[in-house]
Amino acid sequence: MGKMFLCNSDFLLFGSTYTELKADEYLEIGQIYFALTKTWLNKKIESVEMQTLANRANLVMLKVKATIHISGYSAVTFTRNW
Repeated sequence: MGKMFLCNSDFLLFGSTYTELKADEYLEIGQIYFALTKTWLNKKIESVEMQTLANRANLVMLKVKATIHISGYSAVTFTRNW
């Protein structure tokens, strides 16, 4: 079992818990996902954590480099300098 899990930002609601993306769920284009350590799994989401995740997502989005291919898909590269 890995030390990290993926969660969908759409399901991060203040007062709810962090939930793991199921193995049979597909990642969606344009969606924001967080890779978090397993210690966060099923933990109640606090306002400070929500702010931290929002800040990190904003920083990453500012650093995203996207290239449009002829097929219409984007190749996105994320840097981890936060």
